[in-house]
Amino acid sequence: MSPSKRGSRWEILRLKLIGQKKIDGRPFSEIKLADLQPRHIAAWRDGRLREVAPASVSREMSLISHAFDVARKEWGWLATDPMRDVTRPADGPPRFRRIAPGEIEATLLALGYQEGKEVRYTSQRVAVAFLFAIETAMRSGEILGLTGMTVDFASRVAHLPLTKNGSARDVPLSTRAIELLGILPKVDAGQPLFNVNDKSRDQLFRRARDKAFPDMPEQARFTFHDTRHKAITRLAKKSLSSTWRE
Repeated sequence: MSPSKRGSRWEILRLKLIGQKKIDGRPFSEIKLADLQPRHIAAWRDGRLREVAPASVSREMSLISHAFDVARKEWGWLATDPMRDVTRPADGPPRFRRIAPGEIEATLLALGYQEGKEVRYTSQRVAVAFLFAIETAMRSGEILGLTGMTVDFASRVAHLPLTKNGSARDVPLSTRAIELLGILPKVDAGQPLFNVNDKSRDQLFRRARDKAFPDMPEQARFTFHDTRHKAITRLAKKSLSSTWRE
C-alpha cells in the first residue's frame, strides 16, 4: 500500500524500523499474524517509549493500525484487530523548538556556507535551503520542489501546487528570499532550483548540526522542520510591527 501514498519513502522506512524491533527475543516482523496478540504490540509500544517521544509512538501505532485494517478488511488475513485492546500513550506537550541565532551560524559554517561566497557544493545548497526555510516558513519538501516555473520572480511569489494538506497555495517571497534563490547555481528550465533531494538534505543537515554541536543531548537537538517555529515567530513580529506603525 505504501508506494501509492505521498511520503511513501518515509513510510516504508518507518515500517522497516517497526519490524526490526525485537519482541520476546525476535524481530516484530517475524511474528506470524495468526500468533499476533495485543501483548506483542504492547511490548513493542513500551520498548519504543524508551527510545522516542509518546507522540512518535502514537504516530507509528497509527501506521501499524492501518496495516492491520487493510490485512483484516481487504485481504482477510486477520479475524480481529489486535490493536483494539492496546492503549496508546498519552500525547506529550507539542514540540516547540526555536533555533537560536548562534545555532544557525554554527550550522551554516558546518555546511560550508559563507555569506557572499559562491555556492558550489550540495552542502552549501542545503545551507541556502535552511536560510530560505527560516525566511519563508515553508516545509523542506515544498522548498526542494521549487522550480523556475513555480516561482514568479517578478511578483515575488512561490506557487505550491500540492502541499501537505493536499491543496495548492501561494507563498509571498521577501526580498531576502529572492536573494537566496538568486545565489543558487543555475539549473535547466523546469528542474528543481535547489537541485538536492530530501534524503540528501536530511543527511547533510543532521551531519552538519551534529558536527557543530557534538555534545548536544538528543532531546535538545533541533531539526530542519524547527525552522518553521523560527520563521513563524519572526513573521509574526514583523506583522505586529507593521500593525503598530499603521
